[in-house]
Parts: sequence; C-alpha cells; structure tokens
Amino acid sequence: SSSSTTEDVKKTAEEVKQWSNKQWNSAKAEWQKNKVKWNACDTQAKQKHLTGKDSWSFFYDCMKA
Repeated sequence: SSSSTTEDVKKTAEEVKQWSNKQWNSAKAEWQKNKVKWNACDTQAKQKHLTGKDSWSFFYDCMKA
C-alpha cells in the first residue's frame, strides 16, 4: 500500500541522519550523476537554508521523489 511506502521513506530519511560521512558521500556521488535533479534539489535545500545532516534527509527524499 502507498501508506507503508510513505512510512518507509520517512523512516529511511531519519536513518540518513545517522549515516557516516562515507555513506553520505557515496550516495551523493550517485545522485550527482543526475545533474538536473541534483541541482533542483540543491536549489530547494538552499532556499530552505538546510545545511549538514539536516540537508541529508531532505536530499534523500528529494532524489527519491
């Protein structure tokens, strides 16, 4: 069902905040291959003034959307 998917995404987005820098950099390198989507997410993160680990879960959600 769609509600369990939403729950999974929320749970995983919270887990992203627990990632090591190595895990984050690995995911970021993958995501940055999709320049258009990455740049759109990056712009949104800047508009929301998200930095550091606060931005990690946002990027996770944004790139999975």
